[in-house]
Amino acid sequence: MVLTVAVMVLSGILLYFGSTLLMRLFTPSERAVELGSAMLKIVAFSEPFFGLMVVLEGIFYGLGRTGYAFFVETAGMWAVRILFTFLCVRVWGLGLNAVWYCMIADNICKALLFALPFFIKKKRRSLLTV
Repeated sequence: MVLTVAVMVLSGILLYFGSTLLMRLFTPSERAVELGSAMLKIVAFSEPFFGLMVVLEGIFYGLGRTGYAFFVETAGMWAVRILFTFLCVRVWGLGLNAVWYCMIADNICKALLFALPFFIKKKRRSLLTV
């Protein structure tokens, strides 16, 4: 897990500082490069959380706890990503940045929800051994 987070921190750094170059690979439009680069810089900060979420989700699937993984994924997608994006854009009139902040919030919430059972179990186990 530590290796995943370390690699994703490096990925985030590369994404942040290479965002303009990366966008230029996909479009000649300066406006698209400008907007895309700004969005990639925002997303770069969620890379470690995304990596942690993917690994922890895989652990739950591997352990056969697919119900919990399904719940976290579904709740994150519908409650955080879609609902908050709708509210930010349609109700509160926030712009494109808000859409990406909602995606980051989804990644962070899912990483925390997947990590929570491990910390609770570890705490419970340490209380029993004292």
